[in-house]
Amino acid sequence: MEINIEQALQHGIAAHRQGKLSLAERFYRTILQVQPFHADANHNLGVLAISHNKSESALPLLKIAVNENPRKEQFWLSYISALVIEKKHHRAKQATFDAMEAGVDSKKLKDLSRELPTPLAEDIVETPEIKQRAPHSRKMFFPNRGKKNAAKKNRKNINPPKKYLDRLIGLYKNGLYVEAEKLALSIVREFPEHQHSWNLAGSLLLKRGAYSSALGVAQQAVECHPENPYIHHNLGLTFQANGMLEPAVSSMGRAIELKPDFSAAHYNLGNIVQMLGRLEQAEQSYARSIALKPDYVHAHYNLGNVQQELGRFHEAEDSYRKAIELEAELAEGHYGLGCVLEELGKIDEAEERYRAALALKPNFAEAQSNLGCLMFEREEIGPALLSFEKANDFKPELRINQLRLKVARFSIDPENTVGGRRVITVANGSRLNSGYVILKRPVERELITQVYQMDSRELDCTKDARFGKGKCSTDFIIFEDTNRIIKKVSKDLAEIVRNAVQSDVYIYDSFFNILKKDGGASRHHHVKAIDKKMGLSKQKYSLVYYLSVGDQNCSEPGFLKLYAPDENILPYDGMIVVMPADRKHSAVYSGGKDRIMIGVNFYSLEF
Repeated sequence: MEINIEQALQHGIAAHRQGKLSLAERFYRTILQVQPFHADANHNLGVLAISHNKSESALPLLKIAVNENPRKEQFWLSYISALVIEKKHHRAKQATFDAMEAGVDSKKLKDLSRELPTPLAEDIVETPEIKQRAPHSRKMFFPNRGKKNAAKKNRKNINPPKKYLDRLIGLYKNGLYVEAEKLALSIVREFPEHQHSWNLAGSLLLKRGAYSSALGVAQQAVECHPENPYIHHNLGLTFQANGMLEPAVSSMGRAIELKPDFSAAHYNLGNIVQMLGRLEQAEQSYARSIALKPDYVHAHYNLGNVQQELGRFHEAEDSYRKAIELEAELAEGHYGLGCVLEELGKIDEAEERYRAALALKPNFAEAQSNLGCLMFEREEIGPALLSFEKANDFKPELRINQLRLKVARFSIDPENTVGGRRVITVANGSRLNSGYVILKRPVERELITQVYQMDSRELDCTKDARFGKGKCSTDFIIFEDTNRIIKKVSKDLAEIVRNAVQSDVYIYDSFFNILKKDGGASRHHHVKAIDKKMGLSKQKYSLVYYLSVGDQNCSEPGFLKLYAPDENILPYDGMIVVMPADRKHSAVYSGGKDRIMIGVNFYSLEF
């Protein structure tokens, strides 16, 4: 007998209540095959996923539910609960704001907000002692200034009434951020000289993810109070949230200039310059922050991250140990310490730290994956495979774990093993064992047009070897784009590299670069720290595909310069160069027309 969607939903709910979860899931999925955006089916399936400790899988289902029916209170409560379980605290706070605006009971949201961590020092607005200043000491700039001049001149008290401030602080402390934001904005309109309200208004807008509005408020606050270091600090955080990193550096620098002992500003300056790839400057900023505040846990932790990236593993070890000493439950600190101990050859200690991180944070995918690598290298293939599968359940988008899982699965092959373990290497017949190979693929005009239409960022905003004028993709997964021509080139290049290395491959990075005059890349290679595990560095290769070489009638026509041995390759349209990822190379281009390239990093897997 056929049943309609409403009947299927009721059957699913009945099975759910009776504990027949597999049956309930079948009913819900049947509904989604017909109506993919059915709110109740998505919500209930998400709740089922949470009950199976798969809250990460539940999130997209619950998100659909709240989008489809934002007035249903339970949908919001389930969605926020899943975000809290996954420790996606920023998104949970933003969802709490949205739920309030949708009319969800604020008391229930307040109960959920108690499960969110108290904001860290670097995230909150510091509250200095506010000193009164004369109303005439700074000219204000507001749209209705002309109409209010007389009122301002007669105002005797530049501070809002105490009851307003008490209510504002109470709302903030109780996590009622929407109400607090509205009150703070109201206060600054009436009492623009009150500096702390400016800070709090900007901070609340940031918490809600209203980055553009927060920037306007922060800039207006600086106009009103140019000598206040806390307001410059908040402006820096707001620039950072808007992706404007250089202005953020300037604002943090101004905050430090006004208040040299401002530990949080030194810390956040470190965060920003680290994002820009200025690791030595970041190290100095974190060190200064720690000198001012020795118990600054996250400054010690981030200092360890920078020192690890700089290859100074003994110093990184000390920094991570200090962070853990200050906060024993910092799972990320145990994980970072495990990484550097592994680099130092202290494998047993590294494993202890990965397990400690997992004890504190059971769904810590990176720690679970690294633990799997240690097992794999001990030839404990079964446990390693299980570890990679767990990491994949926790975080399916963790691409390095996808690769490790693939390698582990391929390593168990009863028809071709050595001592019970399949040896994974590049095929002996690879045409790349001696250097590089040049191939060719015709370039479609549609492909060039599509590259220009894809999201991009400025080349000199990257923190890698790329520099100068030009643009590049915002990420390294352009082959996941569903556009027809991108899917075609992805398929074609995969087949080309399979033939080049004479084995199956796993494409890890895919990106594009558009070089303008004086753009290029300094000497570099594509082997990363993660490639050292499981011997992956020996299987990694890099590819560059020239869609348009641009203008080569110039002083720097953009030779692809290879090192050890030194060789120069002058590219042409459609040229593909494939080389071992550990081979250093560089390029400088000074032509007047754009040079357009697609880059790929991939791993060879022998079947």
